[in-house]
Amino acid sequence: IICPNPDHADRRRGSCHINLPKQVWHCFSCGDGGSLKKALKYMGASGAKIPLRNPAESLEETYVEVALDPIILSAFNYHAEPWIKAGYSEELLDAHNIGYDIHNKRITVPIYNKDGDLVAISGRAVLPKQVPRYKVYRSELADFAPPNYKPNQRRYLWRQDKIDYSLGYIVVVEGFKACLSVVDAGFENCVALCGAKITQEQVDLLKESSLSVVIFLDNDQAGRIGSENCVIKLRDHQNVAVVQYDKPAPDDLTKNEIALVLNKAIKEVL
Repeated sequence: IICPNPDHADRRRGSCHINLPKQVWHCFSCGDGGSLKKALKYMGASGAKIPLRNPAESLEETYVEVALDPIILSAFNYHAEPWIKAGYSEELLDAHNIGYDIHNKRITVPIYNKDGDLVAISGRAVLPKQVPRYKVYRSELADFAPPNYKPNQRRYLWRQDKIDYSLGYIVVVEGFKACLSVVDAGFENCVALCGAKITQEQVDLLKESSLSVVIFLDNDQAGRIGSENCVIKLRDHQNVAVVQYDKPAPDDLTKNEIALVLNKAIKEVL
């Protein structure tokens, strides 16, 4: 929601969250929060009532996972030239089955569940003003999409199928390129949220791993809020550290710079 505090000038959604069953709210940007009565008082509606759903009811539709036939990736078996030009090796991209959609002009990134089943394909924009920047393929799969196929990549951690649990830690970044940069710097235990805001499903996957967590999100407002949110949701279950660095995003750092800041953060949690 938009923060109800009248002294908070930021009118954008995303930083302030409300919990209806618990009747509380909190703004991660200005730090204000409290009961819904306080929020209603801010808005001059202290006599209003908030209708609640039964907390026992599911707040979202039941998600049914549908796996794709990996053969479909052969349709995008082209060099991801824009990312090769950006400095990522063909070997690194091939190891992640990253290809190129010549019809829609998008980098294609397969999403796998923790067991290695292909559950979605994300198409990332490469052209100027191409929207949306990220697109989960549905109609693009045509007849190859199985019945009841409604993919949701935010239920997964990209690269979760490649994690080595013996290392004791896991690095969490926002996007595909940041994740590839971390892996290319020698840190294989890296996953991507596909966004700045961690979902409950992703929280559950990290808790299930029992690994110490190193948060390495982008260095903008959304990334900082996302990092704080990750810490709040994970700190009671795992050791958590947030990487401190001075560039806009992890993929703006050199390999040596990534190694320097990550080694420091990993040392904190192990």
